Amino acid sequence: MNTYENYNFDSHFQELFEKLSEFFSEKSYSIDKKGENIKAHQVYSFDIEVNNIIIDYLTQSIKIPMRIISEESEEVVIGEKEPELTFVIDPVDGSVNVNRGLNIFSFGIAILQGTEQLSVNFVIASMVGNLLTNEYYVARKGCGSYCNNEAIHASKRTDPKTFMFNFELSHLIKKDFPQFFDIIPEIHQVRSLGSAITALSLVARGGIDAHIDIRNRLTIENILPASLLILEAGGIITDSRGNELKPTKNLKTPFNIIASGNRTIHSWILKKINV
Repeated sequence: MNTYENYNFDSHFQELFEKLSEFFSEKSYSIDKKGENIKAHQVYSFDIEVNNIIIDYLTQSIKIPMRIISEESEEVVIGEKEPELTFVIDPVDGSVNVNRGLNIFSFGIAILQGTEQLSVNFVIASMVGNLLTNEYYVARKGCGSYCNNEAIHASKRTDPKTFMFNFELSHLIKKDFPQFFDIIPEIHQVRSLGSAITALSLVARGGIDAHIDIRNRLTIENILPASLLILEAGGIITDSRGNELKPTKNLKTPFNIIASGNRTIHSWILKKINV
């Protein structure tokens, strides 16, 4: 039996959520620019601070050989033995929102079995924290998804006239997605939150019916933390062709994704965008 199989990650997730809630509630963090990360994206001081809080907590609290991967720092390996787990973290998903004073952002952690491939299929537990709404999401493979300790379920809607979708529009080129303008009139509402993890967690709880990001810009740390939430809540996540997301070994591989509350929604979207 592996060390982690009966390990209770939930208590650690909750403690970490409380630490980060306290950090942001004090509003004393800096929004100074700190250069670029490994993906050549702008990094702010608060990105680094949150990243350090998460890594320090994990290294001090979880006594399992592991490696930690983040877009904001070098890979960290903990323990003398071969790592059993990989922690993929996105410290602040929605950094530009924070910098502009828009409180739409989340942090996410995915725990994967093994250390080679970063894949939705290898996620065994995950956490997402929405600090604006004080919502704390957790999932464990085969055990369902929860928000603030209550079970959540993805959307059961099937009528397009009732659908609310989140589209990520920044850097989207019209010629790459002309179908976008055909979809909008047929559904009820559209949002563009600027935080993939926030949007994906809302798909998991049924708040929005689908999240569509086909800009070929999303990377795996933006996807993994909420992917298990969606799957355990009864939803679906694929690429823009309806195929399983391919494994990757780094945080630079770009993805297009569609995440939906149920197969009816997913099939409707795929039919619309793949014409």
